[in-house]
Amino acid sequence: MIEGVPSGRVDEVWQSEQGSRSERPIMLRRMPSFTLRRLVLLTIGLALAGSGCASPVGGAATAAAPSQRLQLDGVDPCATLTADQTRALGLGVGEPQQNVRSDLHTCIWSGPHGLYQVTTLTANALDDVRRINPDPVDGVLEGRPTVQTPGLGARPGQACQLYVEVAPEQVVHAGFQSLESRPPASEVSCAAVATMARAVLATLAAR
Repeated sequence: MIEGVPSGRVDEVWQSEQGSRSERPIMLRRMPSFTLRRLVLLTIGLALAGSGCASPVGGAATAAAPSQRLQLDGVDPCATLTADQTRALGLGVGEPQQNVRSDLHTCIWSGPHGLYQVTTLTANALDDVRRINPDPVDGVLEGRPTVQTPGLGARPGQACQLYVEVAPEQVVHAGFQSLESRPPASEVSCAAVATMARAVLATLAAR
């Protein structure tokens, strides 16, 4: 078992929640870079540009202050998952993406049923996420406060965005964007995102 990947491959999460992958045709396995950048803008740029600066993971819980702060300054988001972790999660090679804001750094992986991304935000708090994103749900992941949201303009199950506070004004975003004509159930998408987010936290903690 790879550290930080307690549930095995992401596609195993899909299978256990939703049945065989063969039942759900995948529209596209890889996408051109300009399309990837467009998805990043939809899920990150639009969601935070106006801020100026698992099903819900734990519900409306209050997290104790984590004992270890995970500073994100200078962190390459493509390095937040190790080679062993990406293999265990069933993801491809990470592709860095350009953002219009210097405090946002994004990496995207192709994987089971769609695209997965990690973004480091070094000038945003969870309050910014709650204010800008639709239907925010507070939770806890690995003892850290989180906000989960479908993202702007997403149909149910089409996307899941999980924001984890790792230090004051330092947030890690883990996201999923479906590439299927029939998106999965929201709780299935978010379970896969939570699995990836745990792996990211394990990598950051080991730095």
